[in-house]
This record gives sequence, C-alpha cells and structure tokens, in this order.
Amino acid sequence: MTSPDSSDDIPEQYRIRQGKRDRLLAEGRDPYPVAVARTHTLGELRRAYPDLAA
Repeated sequence: MTSPDSSDDIPEQYRIRQGKRDRLLAEGRDPYPVAVARTHTLGELRRAYPDLAA
C-alpha cells in the first residue's frame, strides 16, 4: 500500500509546478504575487475617451 503523498500518484505537471512554488518560497519570494501594472492615468483615459460617462 502506498502513502497518500506518494509522488507516483501526483501528475508530472503538478510536481513541476509544486517544485517551482517551493523554489520561489525558498528564495523568499511570493509565489502568487498580486499586482497590476498601471499603464494609464485617469487623466490620460479621460482625455482619450472624453465621451465616456464618469
């Protein structure tokens, strides 16, 4: 009988992703960062689309 965490039961793609996550954590990095890069300011959008309702 194999244990529930046997690596044979885990699909290869999952093992790869888990390894990448573990590596990021070991480096002190957040594996699931929450950030959205700002591409435009509100003023730029208002100038580009003056007919849109506020």
